[in-house]
Order: sequence, then C-alpha cells, then structure tokens
Amino acid sequence: MFKSFVISSTCLVIFSIFCYSETGSTSNVLENETHLYPVTVDGKLGYIDKTGKIIIEPQFQSADRQDIYVGQFSEGLAFVRWNDKFGYIDMTGKIVIETQFDKGYEFSEGIARVKIDKKYGYIDKTGKFVIDPEFKKASDFSEGLAAVKSKGKWVYINKKGKVIINNQYDYAKEFYDGLAWVKINKKWSCIDKQGNIIFKSRSKDPSHLTFHEGLSRVKKGKYCRYIDKTGKKAINEKFNDALIFTEGLAGVSVGGKYKKISKGMRVYIGDMLTKEYGYWVDDKWGYIDKTGKFVIEPRYDQAYPFSNGLAAVVLLDNNKDYKVGYIDKTGKYVIEPFPANAGSKFNDEGIAQISIFGKDKKGSFKGYINTKGEYIWKPSR
Repeated sequence: MFKSFVISSTCLVIFSIFCYSETGSTSNVLENETHLYPVTVDGKLGYIDKTGKIIIEPQFQSADRQDIYVGQFSEGLAFVRWNDKFGYIDMTGKIVIETQFDKGYEFSEGIARVKIDKKYGYIDKTGKFVIDPEFKKASDFSEGLAAVKSKGKWVYINKKGKVIINNQYDYAKEFYDGLAWVKINKKWSCIDKQGNIIFKSRSKDPSHLTFHEGLSRVKKGKYCRYIDKTGKKAINEKFNDALIFTEGLAGVSVGGKYKKISKGMRVYIGDMLTKEYGYWVDDKWGYIDKTGKFVIEPRYDQAYPFSNGLAAVVLLDNNKDYKVGYIDKTGKYVIEPFPANAGSKFNDEGIAQISIFGKDKKGSFKGYINTKGEYIWKPSR
C-alpha cells in the first residue's frame, strides 16, 4: 500500500505517490493525442519528444507542492505557471492564453476548468470564459456534463452553464460509462444523466466509486467488491483494495493486516472527508478477470492498471527499497524490475513516466523510459 501522509494537528491528508485519475490511469501526460513530455531542469519546466530531445526549453515554474502539477498537454494545449499564475501554451511553447489564473486544469471536451478569485469557471481555447467563474468547487467535463458546487450543494451543468441535473447533492462525481456517483444525506447513490437514482450503495469511501468496463469498485469497511450497473454484486470475492478493470483485468490486493487510522484525525480523500479509513500492510497484489479468478497470482507490493497489454508493478525488497517492473497479461516480465517507486502506463509512442523518490524518500523525481526499459530522460526535478 503506497500512500504518503501529510499530517497537521488534527488533519491528515492523503495523496497518492503517483497521481491517478478517476479512471485509474495516470494523469493525461501520457494519454493525449499530442506527444510532448514535461521535464524539469534546475527547477524549470520544459518539454521533450519521444527521443528525449528538448523541444521547448525549460522556462516555466515547476510544481512546488504535491497538489500542483503543471505542464500536461491535452487537446493541443498545456497549462503552465509563470509568476505564480497559470496560463496555457501551444506545442511551440508560445503562451496562447495569458498567465492570469490562480489554478489551471487540462482541456477536456474543448473547454478547461480554471480558478480565479477563489471561484471556478470554464474557458475555451482562446481563453474566453464560456462559463463564468461562480462556483466554489467544480469538476472537469465528462460525457458532456460537469459537477459544480454552488450555494453549498452540487449540481450538474452542460457546456453552456445550464443546470441539467438540479437535485442538490452533498457531493457529486464525474460521469463515466453513462453513470455518476452522488452523495445524498451521507449516503452514496448511482444516477443516470437524467438524475434518476439507479441504485443506492452502502459504501462510505468515495475514492473507489467509478464505473469502468461496466463494473465499479465499492468499499465498505476495510474491503472492496465489484458491482455491475444495476448495483448487483458482480464478483463474489472481496478484496483488501482494488483497481478499475482495464483490458479485461483488474489489480486487487489480498492478505496482510489492516490498520485503522488513529481516532481524532480528519482524513481527506481528494476534498472529501471520510471517517472510515485505514490501510493494509504486508498485502500482495495480483490480477483477476471479470469472474474473479486470479490470472496473475498476488505477489506484488503494488499494481497498476493494464494498458497496451502491459502493467507496471512495484516490489519492495528487504531493505525497503522500491523497484518497478512491467509485466504482460501472463505475468511475465517484459521489463525486469529496476529502482523506482512508481510507473505509468505506456502510451502509443511506447513511452512511460517513472517516479523515483528523492533523498530520504522525500519528494520524487520524474523521468521517462521506452519499451526496452531504457531511459530517454533520467529522473529530474
């Protein structure tokens, strides 16, 4: 279980060591149609191509906190930071939307979420607001809708800013596979795009609620299960932890011991407060098919979703040092384990991002490898 914990006197905030999106993949840095990869040189952000050649000279501010990551291209543009403000560049490095926002996000379905003066709104690729900044919280657009928080409740809007689902939720997640999870009176339900409740869930952990390939993980207490789109149990077995299904397989963990978070601490997953949280130690990860049968036996210390026939897995040796390898769907190593603490999926150019801990495991360095396991850019920050 690889989590890092940021603890204040009464608050514990949980971050993944390597960022995964709602669909269980890494950030869009390796998913989009354009292939320039952000790198950091002497604290400045620039871009390389698949050979490791610098295309855009390092000049922009890089991330200085774990909750801010800049430089990801999506739909031809990338958000960058300059003088502590966010704007957008094209693939030549030209600033096409001036750095004026307090926070920027990737373009999704032609528009991007931005934050200015403590409010969220949405801009088009010219930088014009298509939906004025008036929301306290907001999600990216997915399947034509976005969840936004206004006047203390969440609703869904379309790309014109019109409220489409006005059921006033306590919390609302993005749509995937035509369904979305919402929280009503401290309980989670699954809705369709008309706002109809398809079924209710007893899960109290919002981090696991996402449909993919027709199934969603749900978590109750310390265990995870898979359900179908009617809310019925799709796999009889329960697991310590579970990933979404990709390419017909899902990583799950079994065995080990469960430890609860100390009482009195407030635990956040994203921006959602949950009182039900703990973590497993000495558990092992493997991969199951949709019948729940293990096709790759649990022997890894962490597993990531399959993409293009490969998945990253993490091993922890007796010295508590991390290694990352890549396996195929039979569990055979295509890239033998090497020193690293996390790895993304390979994109269609055969490039994956690698993360390596800094000194004393503080912070991390990012680099890129090809399908031979060779670095095209050694980890840096």
